[in-house]
Amino acid sequence: MKLTPFQSTYPNLEKITTPDTFFERVKFDYAQQKKTGCFKSHLKPAFWVYQIKRSGRTFTGLLAGVDVEDYLNNHIKKHERTIAVGESKQDNLLNERGASIKPILLTYPPVLEISSFITNYARIAKPLFSVKLAEDEHVFWAVTDPSHVHWLQQAFKEKVPAAYIADGHHRAHTFANAYLNLSTMIENHPFEKMFCAFFPSNELIINAFHRLVTCEERLDKLEFWQQLLKVTTLQFIGRAKMPARKHDWSMFTAGKWVYLRWRKQTLIQFQKKYPNKVLLDVHILNEMVLKPLLNIQNVRTDERLRYIDGTQSNSLLEQACPPCGALFCLYPVDWADLKRVSDMDGTMPPKSTFFEPRMKNGLIIYDFNT
Repeated sequence: MKLTPFQSTYPNLEKITTPDTFFERVKFDYAQQKKTGCFKSHLKPAFWVYQIKRSGRTFTGLLAGVDVEDYLNNHIKKHERTIAVGESKQDNLLNERGASIKPILLTYPPVLEISSFITNYARIAKPLFSVKLAEDEHVFWAVTDPSHVHWLQQAFKEKVPAAYIADGHHRAHTFANAYLNLSTMIENHPFEKMFCAFFPSNELIINAFHRLVTCEERLDKLEFWQQLLKVTTLQFIGRAKMPARKHDWSMFTAGKWVYLRWRKQTLIQFQKKYPNKVLLDVHILNEMVLKPLLNIQNVRTDERLRYIDGTQSNSLLEQACPPCGALFCLYPVDWADLKRVSDMDGTMPPKSTFFEPRMKNGLIIYDFNT
């Protein structure tokens, strides 16, 4: 990976009285907030060591500019398809703001030397600033010393041949499109590098995205369960239970919880039908349950289908499920499967993963006019 330090803008905390509200509004109000002095420019191009402290755990990563050619040459790997509406939205936002207010989240197999450098830097150096919010704290160290910058550049060049997009497929696509369009006309434009956050895979948590389907009638009819039993084993349980392993899943419908597991024969048949796909529960659910039993033919556009991230409580999940509906809870996709899909240039169904920690808008900004 080819990393470059970048000219940064960061919040002027003396001007911010209610941080939670302020950072929620950045995506709408950045231009005005900047005019009123709520942001200031860092004097030197920098990398940033970045820590997020949440629920008793600390996640540590690095913010950097990344050569867009790494994306175009497939060194930055994707697992989702972008859609035209999302691409257009991101393009408009970048142009309106003249800035990227949140980095593209990248992950990679852990490299001991890099992790040790970043962790030690956070332990020894003094942070430039920190932002404490209701649910988490964000701490930043600017890395400007030429020897440190050079060491990180060489380490990523030699030891991180590829990185994987965890969040920000549309932002990455928009940067690449802008780069291709502008490079034929001008030199040294801001889209030559993408604004990215690097967290090794052991510094991220992959949660599931659950599926919530609204139906025309209750699903407690015998015919539905008979069809389901052809592809799963199932057990009615007295209370909520999240799936404990891959290929297990649970379901809430008509006030009842059910625990299920794909039959071995179902997995074999599915793999034969889709020999070039990684065996993902979310894909099996789409093809074996949502399409044939609930007539959801397009999971991207069917308005009966909604998604709830896997960090929500069981009681909230139950409350979200309508009387004529069903909640499908999946086991999270693991890192190895995500990597396999990306390395095969494959795609996952939409909303297959929900990554933690969640980065906030406006904490570090790559401002094109700085």
